[in-house]
Amino acid sequence: MDPLVDQKSIAEILAVAERVAREAGQILLDKWSSRVVSEKGPQDLVTDADVAAQQWIHRSLGNHYPEFEFVGEEQPERMAHRDPTKLCWLVDPLDGTVNFVHGFPAFAVSIALIQDKEPIIGVVYDPFANEMFSAAVGQASTLNGVAIRSSQCTSLSQAMVAVSFPLNVRRQDPAVLQFLEVLERSRTIRRMGSASLNLCYVACGRMDAYWTDSVHPWDVAAGALIARNSETFVSGLHHPRFNVWSPSILVAGTEQLAMELGSLCKEFPSTLVNH
Repeated sequence: MDPLVDQKSIAEILAVAERVAREAGQILLDKWSSRVVSEKGPQDLVTDADVAAQQWIHRSLGNHYPEFEFVGEEQPERMAHRDPTKLCWLVDPLDGTVNFVHGFPAFAVSIALIQDKEPIIGVVYDPFANEMFSAAVGQASTLNGVAIRSSQCTSLSQAMVAVSFPLNVRRQDPAVLQFLEVLERSRTIRRMGSASLNLCYVACGRMDAYWTDSVHPWDVAAGALIARNSETFVSGLHHPRFNVWSPSILVAGTEQLAMELGSLCKEFPSTLVNH
């Protein structure tokens, strides 16, 4: 590991990320009843809360670590211009915007620090539930400071599974075919609307598995580390290794469950680009 991020530095950076995530979460709650909504594209919503939270996160993290790169959902163009040799913050200030817009309390602030292609710090904060999921390289994942562990479920027939769909999904899309196949074989299936919370819920055993290939890096970077550090099996959906910069992801409580779920999804390979 780079000397810049030894274990002492990791602990300090994680504490800063947690504090900033809580502050951004408070911004979301403050705007909960007075949110202003607009569209970035068809069915792709943004609120003034997204923008205000990201501005706060960017400014706060920049004040502490001006040498780090920053990529956020509301400034995606920064990804093309980042310096890959530098540590990079990868931020979704409001993961679950549609939920937020509709007053459905399932959304989170997601902050990850990336070294090369790997997240080394991950924080996902659910302000409505006041739940802070955290992880750092070499450390167990925690929920509000208490270590968490995946469910260790081994059979799809016993599993609660989550999925994310792409924007403007159509019934003939591979994601829908995958969904129907898994629906028939799992105990139950959920579409939460927040990739980061899906990953954290698998990490702490509330759900048993989750898959998607229709997300952005900032949706899953923090949650992927939190899942990995809680004895959760993490891979790409169609590849053995998860790559934060080209994210499709499959997580499960055990490798056995991941193999069963992955084999079903591979029957309907996706041709979609990430959304």
